[in-house]
Amino acid sequence: MRRFTWSSGVGQKLKRCYSSRSTTQLVVATVPEQCFMPISICEERGIFKEAGLKVKHVLVPEGTGKMVQMLEDDEVDVAFPVSDALMVGIGKGRQVELIGTFASSPLQWAALVGSSNSELNSLADLSKLKDGARIGISRPGSGSHTMAYYMAKQHGLKRHNLGFSPANDFTGLKTGVNNKEFDVFLWEIFTSLPSINNGEIKSIGLVPTPWSAFSIATGVSSSGSGTPNIEKDTAIRNFLQALSIGSQVFSAAEERQVWSQRIAQEFGHKQADAQAWLESVTFSHGMAISKSETQRAIEVLQSIELLPQGFHAGKLWQQVEKRGIPSFLSD
Repeated sequence: MRRFTWSSGVGQKLKRCYSSRSTTQLVVATVPEQCFMPISICEERGIFKEAGLKVKHVLVPEGTGKMVQMLEDDEVDVAFPVSDALMVGIGKGRQVELIGTFASSPLQWAALVGSSNSELNSLADLSKLKDGARIGISRPGSGSHTMAYYMAKQHGLKRHNLGFSPANDFTGLKTGVNNKEFDVFLWEIFTSLPSINNGEIKSIGLVPTPWSAFSIATGVSSSGSGTPNIEKDTAIRNFLQALSIGSQVFSAAEERQVWSQRIAQEFGHKQADAQAWLESVTFSHGMAISKSETQRAIEVLQSIELLPQGFHAGKLWQQVEKRGIPSFLSD
């Protein structure tokens, strides 16, 4: 693999953009998906080191619900939840806030059923579930949970007829749907492809999000009056700047062949699928937040009764904005 090197001019600009030169450790949590390879790139190519960071990357297959709990318990400093579940969690009082947008392209959820034991062959067939849909989720408050409400409204399922079965992770969900413990579950399509291709489960259609795929979050004080950790806040700002550079390296057309090969090797995908995914994903410049897009997402979540009508975007970052952590796009 080619090693990334800075030109002297770029290197000097990079050094000036960081707020501190001392080394600080951050613990960062993500789900085990190819989308987070920019974190590995930053580590391997010295981008975090240049930013004065030592980053421990923790994989959390249980998803957003678990990562939010880890933030609240101070087990991790930064996490990458799916955007909708994060917003809904904050609306319910979870002690986390939005500090950035990571993958700005939509997340493509697949509606998945058992390989041979389901009467569902398309999303339109969800209307056959007259007695209510039994939907598998990883855990309450996860993306597989919030997106189930969105899918249900799109396809005419009544909210009061929905039943949810927590199954912990993708493995548990696959087992549950094949054992007819529930009718269907949602999971990101690209992560699901190896299990679809080998006949373990079947996709009946895609449910893309009307918002960015992955956000970036940190924990906050429940009272709002906790003493600011200036060193950690500086490290988080530097982390966001470094990650923006790593995502640009990952997105560069001249290295796309390298990354598609690596995705295929590390995640068990066909290289053609990896290439198609790489061409579809986009990252937010500077990990910055679009206030207007966030407000539009909130309005959709309000329409499916997952956020109260009085909720507004500023509540997502009200403490961390005072600490100078997030940056915002000029909408």
